[in-house]
Amino acid sequence: MKKEYRSLPELAREQILCMLEDHRLGPGDAVSHRMLADELGMSTLSISSAFKTLEADGLIVTRNRSGSNIAVITPAAVWDLIQYRLAIELHGARLACYSATDKELTALAALAPAADGIGVHSELERVEADDRFHHALRQCAHTPSLLFPENYLRIFRLKLDMCAGLQIRPELLEDISRFTAHGHALIAEIAATRSAEQLAETLEFHICGLIGLPQLEELRRNSGKHLRRMDSFLSAQNDKTIRS
Repeated sequence: MKKEYRSLPELAREQILCMLEDHRLGPGDAVSHRMLADELGMSTLSISSAFKTLEADGLIVTRNRSGSNIAVITPAAVWDLIQYRLAIELHGARLACYSATDKELTALAALAPAADGIGVHSELERVEADDRFHHALRQCAHTPSLLFPENYLRIFRLKLDMCAGLQIRPELLEDISRFTAHGHALIAEIAATRSAEQLAETLEFHICGLIGLPQLEELRRNSGKHLRRMDSFLSAQNDKTIRS
């Protein structure tokens, strides 16, 4: 298989992202071109180019004469991120119910097990499978403007991790264990019914159910009700299939 080519600035960016994901760098930490160039064994020019892209992602803040720091991600910033992601994904999901071909929906269902962690051997593989599933779902809308920029979901997850206290454990949510274990498979199953509103509601719960923002408290509080509605909907769809 042909190896993907990456420039030195891209490799520097990847190294810094890994440092953030591994918590070797954290919110508020001072960073400099020279410090990271020495640590990573790269030129300051490559680090400088990487800084520019990380600044654009909102992960590094540079102030004149004050140096650079890893950004402090606030709950307000995360809420803004979530609003953007929901606007794109929920609209795309609704369009997909009308635009997707049967072949595309079958392919989406085939991606679901790996996205749910079945048959993968590392968290990185699961995350990559998760990204492929959501990308495929957005592609089903046949609207290129609804496709996220490369690495968007990686940055989204990283900012959630950098904003302390937003992640809550699945066992703290009533009735959610089935959804966390088979959420992508359930989304694919609902997409196959082409019910736009049911798919959008389920996708919203999938994206937001484990994020501990105050604005999402009502969603978490009603998690059991949503899952029961989802089960009733799928049962009714299965009954229709059997009768037909």
